Amino acid sequence: MLRLLASLAGLGLLALFLLLVRHDAPAGSFAALDSEVRPVLAAGAENASTPAAELEFVEDGDIGRVTGVDRPPRVYGRLLREDGETPVGGGSLRLVFEDYHDRAGSPEGAHEKSLADFSLRGTKMLATTVRPSGWWFVDLPGKCWIVRAEYEPKLELQLPPSGISSIPPGASHRPDSREELVTRRDLITTRFEIGKPLPSGKLDASFRIEPGLCQIGMVLDARTQRPVAGANVVLRSMPRPCLYATTDADGAFRMTGIDRSSLLPVGGKLTFVVGGQNHMQMTREVAWEDGQEGLVAFKVLLQPRVSGRR
Repeated sequence: MLRLLASLAGLGLLALFLLLVRHDAPAGSFAALDSEVRPVLAAGAENASTPAAELEFVEDGDIGRVTGVDRPPRVYGRLLREDGETPVGGGSLRLVFEDYHDRAGSPEGAHEKSLADFSLRGTKMLATTVRPSGWWFVDLPGKCWIVRAEYEPKLELQLPPSGISSIPPGASHRPDSREELVTRRDLITTRFEIGKPLPSGKLDASFRIEPGLCQIGMVLDARTQRPVAGANVVLRSMPRPCLYATTDADGAFRMTGIDRSSLLPVGGKLTFVVGGQNHMQMTREVAWEDGQEGLVAFKVLLQPRVSGRR
């Protein structure tokens, strides 16, 4: 009995100490502790109705928090690859919406009126950076009609690799201009149509990002028929910056992130530029028509570079 009383007294003193410390501690000093404790408590709670995704919000800045009358509406979501599991990190997310926070009535009603009178449509756009975990959010000024979300992959621009150019022969350009730059990517710009009102609270707008088309091929030495490692392939038939790929030790290349909607064929053909440090640059045309399912693999035979010639 005495041992039980001593235990209860010890617990009471511990509780009192925690209350005193929490009272004196500065605001936010328990944020790290809460971020660790809340998921554990939620995961162990009986009859818990919180989805698994909600627990992840705690660790990722509480993106999907419950908004109230004192907080603005929020659109949030997670970007995933085609497999539906792998997150898409980096890049930017643009949210297009109609702002009706200063209008009377519901956002549905205001949107219906704007369909008849375009001057009443308060279309705006806000952008945010996608987190490495794939999560993103945008806080809105008030009640809105959400039009769509647009994802733009991050591009790392660079000058064309040695021995190749993305500019057609004879074209005028500055050596450091965007017209000369190239890039790599494995995803394409993706639009997600929403078309929903958001008078208050939050709206989940998670969606999958499209990988685009893929061009594969092989680069060989025209004289020896051996693979050319380190050769570069640039897709010229697209808006700048152009996409490029580099061959591996077997002379094979794989160019990803080709957006079919941005292809610029001429006479039903796409133009690729192929070259290397020890080989002459050449062009290769590939057939392309609207609605075509994919790109046909091709092989290129490069002539060895002759001293004094490019």
